[in-house]
Amino acid sequence: MARWTCSRARGADIAGCQPYSISVDRTNPDLTAAVTGSWWDTAKTTDDKTETDITKSLNTSIRLDFDAALDSTTVDLTDFEVDDSTPLSMAWFSTRAQSVFLTVAALSPNARPKIEVVAELKDKAGNKLAADSIANAADGIGPTLTLSPTGRPVTKDSQTITLTSNENASTATVTLEIVQITSTTTADGTPTTVPVTGGPLTWSGTISPSANGLYNVRAEATDVNVSTNTATVGQATASSVVIDLSKAILFEVDKSIPAPIFIPASTTDDPSAIISVNFVDEGKEYGLKAATDNLIHTNTPADVVTSFDTHATVTVSAATLTGPDLVAVDIATDISTADNIVFLYKHGTDLAVGDHTIKIKVKDEAGNEVEFSNTFKVTARAEFSVPLVPGWNMVSFPSDPADPAIDAVVGTSVPVSVVMAYSDGVWLTATREKDSTGAYGSFAGNLTAIDSKLGYWVFTDTFAPIKTLIPRLAGGAPAGTTPTLPPTIKIVPGWNLVPVLDVTGDKTAASADDVDADLYFASLADITKVYNFDTQLGKWSAVTLDGVITTGDTVRHGKAYWVFSTKVGTLAP
Repeated sequence: MARWTCSRARGADIAGCQPYSISVDRTNPDLTAAVTGSWWDTAKTTDDKTETDITKSLNTSIRLDFDAALDSTTVDLTDFEVDDSTPLSMAWFSTRAQSVFLTVAALSPNARPKIEVVAELKDKAGNKLAADSIANAADGIGPTLTLSPTGRPVTKDSQTITLTSNENASTATVTLEIVQITSTTTADGTPTTVPVTGGPLTWSGTISPSANGLYNVRAEATDVNVSTNTATVGQATASSVVIDLSKAILFEVDKSIPAPIFIPASTTDDPSAIISVNFVDEGKEYGLKAATDNLIHTNTPADVVTSFDTHATVTVSAATLTGPDLVAVDIATDISTADNIVFLYKHGTDLAVGDHTIKIKVKDEAGNEVEFSNTFKVTARAEFSVPLVPGWNMVSFPSDPADPAIDAVVGTSVPVSVVMAYSDGVWLTATREKDSTGAYGSFAGNLTAIDSKLGYWVFTDTFAPIKTLIPRLAGGAPAGTTPTLPPTIKIVPGWNLVPVLDVTGDKTAASADDVDADLYFASLADITKVYNFDTQLGKWSAVTLDGVITTGDTVRHGKAYWVFSTKVGTLAP
């Protein structure tokens, strides 16, 4: 290349010399480099979109570099060969005019193919390159690494992590890191480096974290032949680095089984109670709890608001039930579950009154095995007590008595002489007299049984209450029958004498545990008046419906109420 220049002399022009310079390029271009894996990334916003990051390399791309900008009109696919074969495609870009990008069939990670220029091409000055070659392209493809196990496994003691590379790497350059996740998206503190063994393609390392929790795994390895070819797998483990939990390589550590919730917990008056053992906390042994400004890690299930625990199930390995009439009966095969979290046991016959102990041994997904026990007492169910005052009382029963016969419900010790019910506009009446000894006999009349769906007028001359056994509600259905429906009460136009029903089955006495009147009558849109009779004051007591649940007047179990409706309806308590 030769160059001629002239310039203006200071202070005066030189004859025949103009203010410019001319460069003449007579040097033929040379192929200076070939790098596998480098490619043109159109997603980049820079003029030069060449991707040289080893972790983003493409095994179908080779970049050729020349020492001069090429004339694109002279560059053609057939100008090049890779290992004696024509590439699949070729690309040249004006913003990197000294390079050509070849697309080839997938290369092995350590491939170093021969590159040849086999036809004439020119640089922008017109200088020709007729032939050139590089015997071995530079290896620009980083190792592809995989970590196992995948799928977020759980362990109770140690976890072995296996790293695999698709090309040889030096064990000295392999790094395996573990760090606990202690917020939604960040790791906690300095990661733990795990010593590895193996190579040159597979390594393994084992770690035994001391605490329950979720752990992030990351590894890197360097190509044994190219010290700059370092690949990574997994997400960053440095403190406060954002981690995408949906993509990270994770494992969990679970060293215990939280105590379950037992029902009955301590006492029950239901001899046919289903025993429930609920391991709900097994699914939230570690996670995040609320803090002042953010969420922080906790291993206390009751505090967990964001659970990291994805291993929530247990299996029963043994279970026994002991009671007054039972001696450590094996019930393991009779326990049922739909989700391996809540386990149910239904005793074949009624449980005897007294203490019962259930012991259950379970094993979680991490391999922890623990036995839990709970003792509860079965008590005799108290009779439902309806308070009375001398005179006429408006009363009801929250559910059907065990023996609905009117003589059985009222009994002979309670001085009730008249019981009346009002149903579909018809009065039903039962009366009885005292005998010569002053004792009451049996009731007579067209009212023979107590039905919880009716309200009653009862006349007495003392404060003695009516007490009768009302069994707990039973769901499902006996064999050959249909399931029980929740109770409803038919309402007719005009006055209706209605009870206050208990759909929980818990009530054993009329008490201050009242029901909001708007809630109780919510299914009735056409009632205009509700009254109860205050026997002691001798007057009607109105119940106001204000249209707002939880405020205003209430109705009480054990009492009955006159309800006036303008239309037919159904009371669904």
